[in-house]
Amino acid sequence: VANVSKRKRDPTPEKKVYRTYREALGPPPKFGTTKEERLVWLEYHKKKWAWQKEARGMTSSKKKSRVGQNDATLAVPNPRGPSTTLGGFLQKAQHTLLNSTWQIIQIAPTNAPGVLRVWALVGSELHQIRLIVP
Repeated sequence: VANVSKRKRDPTPEKKVYRTYREALGPPPKFGTTKEERLVWLEYHKKKWAWQKEARGMTSSKKKSRVGQNDATLAVPNPRGPSTTLGGFLQKAQHTLLNSTWQIIQIAPTNAPGVLRVWALVGSELHQIRLIVP
């Protein structure tokens, strides 16, 4: 017979969440004229930069955890590099269109046999797509 007991966790103190670095660190000191005043200024800004880096990390991890909830708001990385040319822009647009979730609104027949008009909501944009059925 196995006897299992979980280790009790020590309660962690509640960490106060600050929205801006000014709330966390207070007002910035003056740059000053003496070496000591400048060192105080530099230490404050090092803490500010560390706070901002941590805040950026939190927002990027929130974005990563949000994948799947609303794919339209997330940027799809381009595997071929930045889209600085017209061709790159069109490739990125096509890649985004093909890899996003489609919500089909309507499938309507046309005058041509085997050709249907599909209205789909892709992300937050409405697209008309010509569907050819052989």
